[in-house]
Amino acid sequence: MLRTWHGRAAYGNETVMRHQVQVRTAEQMTHHLRRLLREVARPRLGSYLSAYHSADLASAFPHLDPEERSILWKSLEPAKAGRVLSQCPEEIQVAFLSEVDPPLVTQIVSQMEPDDAADFVELVPEERRAEILQALSDEVTRKVEQLLNYPPDTAGGLMSTQFISFPEGTTAGEAIRSLRESPPRKIYYNIYVVNKDGVLLGWCTWQQLVLADPQTRLEELIPARCPSVDALTPQEEVARLVAKYDIAAIPVVDIDGKLLGTITNDDVIDVIAEEASEDMMLVAGGSELELHQPSVVKSVVSRMPWLAITFAAGCINAFLMGRLESITAPTNLVAILFYVPMTMAMGGNVGLQTSTMTIRRLVLGETDLGALFMDLWRELRVGLLMGVTFGITVGTVAGYILPSGDPTLGMVVGLALFLAVTASALMGAIVPIAFHKFSVDPAVASSPLVTAVNDLTSLTIYVTIAFLLLNH
Repeated sequence: MLRTWHGRAAYGNETVMRHQVQVRTAEQMTHHLRRLLREVARPRLGSYLSAYHSADLASAFPHLDPEERSILWKSLEPAKAGRVLSQCPEEIQVAFLSEVDPPLVTQIVSQMEPDDAADFVELVPEERRAEILQALSDEVTRKVEQLLNYPPDTAGGLMSTQFISFPEGTTAGEAIRSLRESPPRKIYYNIYVVNKDGVLLGWCTWQQLVLADPQTRLEELIPARCPSVDALTPQEEVARLVAKYDIAAIPVVDIDGKLLGTITNDDVIDVIAEEASEDMMLVAGGSELELHQPSVVKSVVSRMPWLAITFAAGCINAFLMGRLESITAPTNLVAILFYVPMTMAMGGNVGLQTSTMTIRRLVLGETDLGALFMDLWRELRVGLLMGVTFGITVGTVAGYILPSGDPTLGMVVGLALFLAVTASALMGAIVPIAFHKFSVDPAVASSPLVTAVNDLTSLTIYVTIAFLLLNH
C-alpha cells in the first residue's frame, strides 16, 4: 500500500569508525586533514576520511589549497563526497568543477540528494549544466529539473522531493508492514496521506502511527491543523510558519493541492541563518553577495552607494553648521557647537533603537495594520518621554550648572534635543513600515541610509532652533 518513499541523506546518522577524532572547529579539522595528507598513503586515505562527519569535512575545505581539496575529493567515497559537497560554501562548490575531472564530478553529483544536486547544478555554468544532467539517471534528472523550475528562495526551491506518503484508506497496520518491507534510509518526521489524485489530505507522526490501533485508517490520525505551503511561498514565510506551529517539517503543494515535497527543520535553520546573515549585511550597508564573492572590487561597489549617501549627508551637515555663523546673539558660538555631537548622537541612537524594535515585529510576521499603528503610537510616546527627560536634563546643565551656562543656550539645547529625539523615534518606526509596505527588506531601515537621515534631521532641528531663538 506504500505510495512513495524517498529519503534525504541523514547526516546525523552517518556511520562513524572507532578511530574518529572529535573535532570542534574548522581550524582543528583543517589541521587533521593536512596531517592525514602528509602521513597516510593515498590508497588508505579514504578509510580514514570515512571516520569524519561530512559537516566537519565541509567546514575545513575553504581553508585548504585547491590541490589538497582535489586529493580529498578523489579519496572520498562518492556518496560521502556528495554530502560534503552539499554542505560546502558556494565558492567551494564552484571550485569543485575545476578541481575534479568531469567523470568524477558526474559520479559524485549522481550520489547527492535531488534538492542538493539542484542547488549545485544551479551554480554550474550553462555549458557544463547540460553535460552533468545528461550523465545522471532519468529519475534524478527529472527531479533536479523539477526543482530548478522554482526560484531558490521559495518553498519549491527549498523543498526535498523525497518523502513518505500513503493513499487514503490505508490502515496503520498496512503502513507499518509496507515500511518494514521497504525500509527508508532514514526516519522521516511525518507520514503524509494523499487521495487518489495525489492531493494532500494531511499527515500523522511516527509516534501516532506506531501507537495507533492497526485497523485505524491514517486519515483518522490527521490532526485538526496541518499547515502546508505553496511552492512559490517565500522562504522567510516558510520559516515563520514552522516556528509558529512548532513542527518538524512542512509539506509543499502545487496550486491544486498536490503534494510536491517537504521542507524539514534543518533546511529552515539554514534559511534563518541565511536571512540573518543577509540582514546583518544590509544593516552594515553592504551586500549579501560579499559573503559568496569576497572580491575587493565587488565589496567596494556594494558599499559605495551607502557611503555616498552618508557623504552627501555630511556635506549638507557642514552647510548647516556654517549657518550658525549667522547667529548675531552674544552667546558664545563655541558653546553652541559643544552640543551638536550630543544632539546628533542621541537622535541617531534613539532612531536605531526604534527601527530595530519595529523590524523585529515585521520579521516575526506582525504586519496587521492596526497593530502597526499601535506600535507607531507607542514608539512616538516613548520618544516624547525620552525627549522630555533628556531635553530638560541637558537644558538645565547647559543653562545653569556648567560654568559657561547661559539660560538661553540651555533653552535652545533642551528644546532641540527634545524635538530631535522625538522625530528620530517617529522616523525609526515609520521607515521600516514604509519599506515593508513597498516590499523592500525592512533591514535596510537600519542601514547607513537611515543613520545619515537621522543625523541630518537632528542637526537641522538644532540649527533651526538655535537660529530662531538666539537671533530673536
